Amino acid sequence: MNAPLPFFFSGLKVAATVSVIGAVFGEWAGADEGLGRLVLLGNNQLQTPRVYAGIVILTLMAVALFALVALAERAICPWNRKERPA
Repeated sequence: MNAPLPFFFSGLKVAATVSVIGAVFGEWAGADEGLGRLVLLGNNQLQTPRVYAGIVILTLMAVALFALVALAERAICPWNRKERPA
């Protein structure tokens, strides 16, 4: 019963990070606000610092989602930890 949990969390890690990309594309397609819209407008108006700020925030969001899922995996699947050589 517990055997598929590590595979589930692997897929969830990928989905959590890719969901940020999906949200940005959705905002590019027709949103009036959001970080994707901010990056798009900054690009069109040649505001490079605004574009980089948006990208850094989006990157931090994706890394935080990945870390959150990894933390949940560590708590739920303690038997799946790999020993690292010293």
